[in-house]
Amino acid sequence: MTDDEVERVADYIDTFAYIRKCCGLQSSKWERKRLHQCPITQEDMESPDYPHCEAKDKHEMELKLESLGIKTDGDENEGDINWSKVGDCKRFDDMIIGGLDFNGREFKGCDKMSF
Repeated sequence: MTDDEVERVADYIDTFAYIRKCCGLQSSKWERKRLHQCPITQEDMESPDYPHCEAKDKHEMELKLESLGIKTDGDENEGDINWSKVGDCKRFDDMIIGGLDFNGREFKGCDKMSF
């Protein structure tokens, strides 16, 4: 691989990792907590697994991932719970804010979240 190809793949991996943690019905517990307006402490935010999804513009990250033009073969139903195209982050955020949680389960309260 050329240096440019290596850089493009590394950029794709970093961007996809953000999308995977911050978008979809399998997004991180922290992002789902944030969207459900559950309390998140400073200690939570200092945790090594806290993804800081709020620090970046999700739509811009979607556009960046799409612009890299690297296609993957995925499950045809993948878009039901995970990101598959630009606009999915907002769609999933709206679903979570509207009362869904991990894998589309009903949100039953901050103290009963499924992780």
